[in-house]
Amino acid sequence: MKRMLLKKRLESQIPNILTFFRIILVPFFIFSLFGRGALSGLIALILFTFASISDYFDGYFARKWNIHTQFGVFIDPLADKILVGGAFISFILLPDFFIPIWLVIVILLREITVTLLRMVALRKKQPITTEYSGKVKTAFQMFSVFCILIILFIKKIFLSIRPGMINIGGIEFWTKIAGDRHGLIIYYLPLILVSISASLALFSMFQYLIKNIILFSHFGRKKALQLVVKILSTGFFAGYIPVAPGTFGTLVGIGMWVLLSRSIFYYAATFILVTSGFVFSDYAEKYIFLKRDSSKIVIDEVSGILITFLSFQFKPGLSGMIYLVFGFLFFRFFDIIKPPPIRIIQKYRGGTGIMLDDIVSGIFANALLQILRAVFFHI
Repeated sequence: MKRMLLKKRLESQIPNILTFFRIILVPFFIFSLFGRGALSGLIALILFTFASISDYFDGYFARKWNIHTQFGVFIDPLADKILVGGAFISFILLPDFFIPIWLVIVILLREITVTLLRMVALRKKQPITTEYSGKVKTAFQMFSVFCILIILFIKKIFLSIRPGMINIGGIEFWTKIAGDRHGLIIYYLPLILVSISASLALFSMFQYLIKNIILFSHFGRKKALQLVVKILSTGFFAGYIPVAPGTFGTLVGIGMWVLLSRSIFYYAATFILVTSGFVFSDYAEKYIFLKRDSSKIVIDEVSGILITFLSFQFKPGLSGMIYLVFGFLFFRFFDIIKPPPIRIIQKYRGGTGIMLDDIVSGIFANALLQILRAVFFHI
């Protein structure tokens, strides 16, 4: 009888043990990713393969022995997020691939959102079951990581055989190894895989939110609307910082420029924030903060700095830092000093006055940046 009880207890813990095993492997996996030799590439590939296999078996044993606990339902997908998220973050830091930061941010945003949703569900004792889209997303992401690791391993092998190619990077490296056509495909394959992974992550996030919106039903429509307005009008709560909230709102916009400036999403984000800013700032002023042009409302600063950097791309290096610093200084100068006609425009009431002065400040700052670019960079 005791043996039977002991066996059942052991069986009930095997899925969780496998899950923790997967989490423990992550730091060793990431460490091996940044190694230089072919051996480190092989170790990274093996560790990720073991971690992926453990993910299959913990689900298999949980189904076989009918083991379903709230802790297991929460920790198993979290382990997958840590493993895959760690891999994608590492890929954008490695110089071997062209993977934009914003794609990885989309993937991480989905994981953070769904994890928070699961935490709310557990507090309400309404655990969320894994959606089919979530399973497809995880499977494809693991497949993507596996393919990218193989590409990295192959590159490390060639570099160990031909150390003279260590200074050759990007498309040129792969075209020398595999020819023009195949080299181009190999170089862009990681970007394609991560792009599809980000699309699946976004779709899955919306599905989880729509299906589980009932968890937030106690807010009511009015409170839900006020929460959305508060988040956006305060620049994701930057406006609540007690010292220089406008400056921190500007920094939020700079962060968006750094992350998104090399994609169409930057123009989409600028358009959405500028156009909706009139409505959100007006509503926030009248119904949330109950104060004319409250310092907590910084969506105008976010929008203004986004306009400042329109037609400019952030690139690591001297030019990128010059644009960043002078764009910030030009915009803050116009926003704080408010020379005519900005001072006159600010007198308009409601969202119009809140937004227009920063929009005009952004236009003036953009004009100065254009002059700076023409004079010093001859573009």
